[in-house]
Amino acid sequence: MKLQNSFLILFVLLMAACNKEPESSGPLVIDLESNISNIKKVRLSEIADDVCYIPLETNEQSLMGRVINIDISEKFIFLSTSDKCLLFDSNGKFILLIGRKGKGPGEYLYPGAVKIGENFLFVPASNDLLVYTKTGEFVKRIKNPAGFDNVPFNNNWSVLSDSLFICQIRNVMGDAENKAIIFDWNTDTVQLIPNYKKFHREKQSSRSEDGRAEFYFFENKLFYKEFTGDTLFKINEKNMLEPIYVFDLGKFKKPHHLQSLSVAEASKIVNNYIYINNLFETDNYFFLNYYFGEHYPFKKREYSQNSEIYLGIAPVLGIYDKQLGETFLVKSEFDDDVNPNGIFNDLDGGLSFFPDARINNSTLLMIFSPYELLSYANSDFFKNSSPKFPEKKKEIEQLAKKLDLNDNLVLMLVKLKE
Repeated sequence: MKLQNSFLILFVLLMAACNKEPESSGPLVIDLESNISNIKKVRLSEIADDVCYIPLETNEQSLMGRVINIDISEKFIFLSTSDKCLLFDSNGKFILLIGRKGKGPGEYLYPGAVKIGENFLFVPASNDLLVYTKTGEFVKRIKNPAGFDNVPFNNNWSVLSDSLFICQIRNVMGDAENKAIIFDWNTDTVQLIPNYKKFHREKQSSRSEDGRAEFYFFENKLFYKEFTGDTLFKINEKNMLEPIYVFDLGKFKKPHHLQSLSVAEASKIVNNYIYINNLFETDNYFFLNYYFGEHYPFKKREYSQNSEIYLGIAPVLGIYDKQLGETFLVKSEFDDDVNPNGIFNDLDGGLSFFPDARINNSTLLMIFSPYELLSYANSDFFKNSSPKFPEKKKEIEQLAKKLDLNDNLVLMLVKLKE
């Protein structure tokens, strides 16, 4: 398993103390505030050159409900739902259930954001991290000194290696000394990352935003952003938080001190501000998932999200073009588009693209249900479409014929241009 050697190498890299505020290195400020009204119609062919679909195999064991989190590697697709974790191969063929619901060894009640490691599969369960082999054997339960926050689609932790992990520390009172922790296979704390920006609550109140953060690797470097913060940090070679980008919402950003409000008070003002739900970085772009609240720039209408249908304020897709230094919001060029705020799919005429996850530096993922695909494939909008690749449109038609409404989700992978 080579755990000892992996740990020693990474421990050397992470030895430097982190006991002061992040070093200032002139982060690039991305002006979101003044570009709120910069709205563009974008076609998928402008930024991508290929799209493919992976239907996840449906059988008695693999039948799933709402997906909590999904992780994809070169060989595997690993996902968690409200009560199970399922492993598929890269073509969507079901392999096996990982663990099961319960309170015994190797069991979980509510699995969180699952991850694929080099040799193992990892499942957050309450305050612990469960470790399994890729053939399904339970290995051990790692006690996490910070505690995991099992919020749907919450990416508040990451695998550094098969024996080293990093996790956001929930800050329920506002004055926590540290904001993140690096710990090892034996639950020993390797590094603490200080909380340099605090607030104060009179009473302890647990909220999803307190432990919500994003960790991701890009060009072999680890990046980190808190949901409530506007700064994207790189964790540098000294294990310090180095600010790289500031996503400046200006007057639309919820002031930091308002985190001290009670739950009741906070609920009254939540729609007064704009939030970035998550972001995905690729070689040429940042893709931003906005929640606009009362500042919603489009007409309210039916929309799809996380394979479910809603009516009202749809998430808005924003794009920052690294080459041009330009930020804009995306709007479909057709009012009848099933996903009004996604990128119009002129490659194969399929569903408009609104990324749910990043696979690698040039590939993004969208998840949708058979209902969404079947409804769209039977629409006049799709039937009358004239995509750049008609043969790919026929593939969608063939896929729709094979699907049943009760089947599992379909993954849409979009390969961006280099």
